[in-house]
Amino acid sequence: MSLSKQYTKEVKDRFNYSAVWLPNVVVEPGDVGKIANYQFEHLTNLGKLGIDFETSLLSPELDNFEFLSEGSISVNTKLSGDLPVAGSCFSVADGGLSIKFLRERATVFRLTNCASQGIVDVYSLGKQILQLYDKKQWTKDMVVVTEVVKASSATILISNSANAELDLLAKGQVGPKGFSLADIDSNFEVVRNHGLATEIIAQKGLTPLFKTFGLKKPLFKPVTTDYDEFVTGIGTVGYGNARYEKPVRIPANQIRFENVDYSDFDESDPASIC
Repeated sequence: MSLSKQYTKEVKDRFNYSAVWLPNVVVEPGDVGKIANYQFEHLTNLGKLGIDFETSLLSPELDNFEFLSEGSISVNTKLSGDLPVAGSCFSVADGGLSIKFLRERATVFRLTNCASQGIVDVYSLGKQILQLYDKKQWTKDMVVVTEVVKASSATILISNSANAELDLLAKGQVGPKGFSLADIDSNFEVVRNHGLATEIIAQKGLTPLFKTFGLKKPLFKPVTTDYDEFVTGIGTVGYGNARYEKPVRIPANQIRFENVDYSDFDESDPASIC
């Protein structure tokens, strides 16, 4: 399993949001792109496609988002005057954090002071996207970012190997509960880094979590004949031995504008239906 797949699947299981990969890539509501290999590839935005949309703060204040890969992370806090953790680079006078990873691709993930911003009317957006699809200006592998979670501070660490280690020297203020992994005031400095694949420490303004919508076909044949005016396409009609292409109306539940994530575009997964 690739690093991007491991990370994004773990985050989705925890928070029901897709994870931006790479984690330090910033996305905005209305960004349009493609998803491949568990990565979002930016192409354009809705404005450049002629689609008007409105965004709003959906949740001005969200709880912090935090998880450590279960059974795979050890975090030791050292305050000034304490004896250093064995093997660390700290002196007795230093304060900071020593983090040890017990397996490859283990993740430390912490976001603080988060807010969610998104597109207000996703239903109307879907109508316009389906119109673009009908005009062959939108393909089924395209998605649009409909919501992002922006963090005031983000720390994301992913190990590249078992026994990876990281020492963070705190050169700033100490909070009442000691050091927080995403605390900007701690002013962390990396003094030892062994075996890490991704190292984002108390970085401001990132959007590590997002949601995307795209076109989706159902797994099973539609059983209704209900139609919707904005869902059209090209069908094949037979006359004797001849067959002709002509515009037809497609049942509304045959192509849907729905929430999609990386798994919908995983060619190795038979459940992928996009």
